[in-house]
Amino acid sequence: MQKFKKIFFVSAVALLVSSAARADTAQEKCETLYRNNPPMINITYNYGKLRYDNSKTSEELDDMYNEINPGASANNIHGLTHLSPQEVTVVTSTSQVIDSDNICFYPSKIEISIWYDPIVYLAKSLKIGSCRFNVTVRHEQTHLDLAHHALYLFAKSLKNAIPDILEQVKPIVKDKKNADSSQIVQNMTEAYQSKVKVFFEEFKQRQQKYNAVIDTAQNYIEESKLCPSD
Repeated sequence: MQKFKKIFFVSAVALLVSSAARADTAQEKCETLYRNNPPMINITYNYGKLRYDNSKTSEELDDMYNEINPGASANNIHGLTHLSPQEVTVVTSTSQVIDSDNICFYPSKIEISIWYDPIVYLAKSLKIGSCRFNVTVRHEQTHLDLAHHALYLFAKSLKNAIPDILEQVKPIVKDKKNADSSQIVQNMTEAYQSKVKVFFEEFKQRQQKYNAVIDTAQNYIEESKLCPSD
């Protein structure tokens, strides 16, 4: 009787190990399939269509600046460049049956789009063509130049980071009987989106630092000297 119990216990353990091995094999098959069929990556960036707005007072621009830059304090602003950077990640998924029970889902294409929706605000008190108007426009154009360069560098750094992002987000194995493809694609897209967002937030922080280089009290003083009569 004792011998029978021992054999039964060993058989039960072997059954559990065998089941775990099958699950691991399904994931390994899926990951191998994914490695052999890497997704097409498309990263696009766009500076956006620039708009000018001269409908706001200097006081309103002060409020906008302080809202965009928490912790900052601005007074008597004549111009403000609002870039409103945007990012979206779109994943196209494909699937393949890997054994009698499981389906492997992995991305066939990942499209990442980043862009600006730029508006340059000029205080309505500025007289078009005046020295103060021209200096203000030149100041805001410098912000635009820095932003264009920053967006290019971000797209380049994101391209270099893609291998790490692909490594971090694994393909998905699901049972054929209850696989919800639309939900799987949504989860996969959100996973990639969250990884890209980390880089996107870092990019926005760097951009604020670039802008701060020319938005200094000393620089404003120097610019004001260019138009002593205004």
